Amino acid sequence: MEIKAKFEEGVFKPLENVEGIESGEVVEISLSILKKAGKSAKSRFFGMWKGRKDIKNGMDYVKKIRQWSRT
Repeated sequence: MEIKAKFEEGVFKPLENVEGIESGEVVEISLSILKKAGKSAKSRFFGMWKGRKDIKNGMDYVKKIRQWSRT
């Protein structure tokens, strides 16, 4: 059986319903990290403005869009 889980505050939390395992049962776990936690893992948009001379950062771009929508 393979179960994906997220590690938070010292506890592995399943990302899906786990059937066939009783509460308190001892299991053996083999770990593979699928993606690192951090800014780049949380947002696939991180760095998308790299190299753009007209946009300093994402927040500047959001502010411009909000200004455009008000006019």
